Amino acid sequence: MVSGETFFIHLYKEAVTMRFVKLKDEERTGDVAINLDLVREAHFGGGLLHLYFERSSTAQDDVTFTGENAQKIWAAMG
Repeated sequence: MVSGETFFIHLYKEAVTMRFVKLKDEERTGDVAINLDLVREAHFGGGLLHLYFERSSTAQDDVTFTGENAQKIWAAMG
């Protein structure tokens, strides 16, 4: 897969499609995949993309992306 390309995983026996975007890891060598279906909230501005993932009904995680990765994720989210 090319960096930043959106790809899909089809789960067997169900009509569920999960959306991922594959990126180059900014801190380590290699790629990471972000499951866009787990994003509960996103804010993009000033070159920064803040993504919020719901961990449970009372907790969430957040991740900030910059530069090209931020733009690729934002574009994949539609």
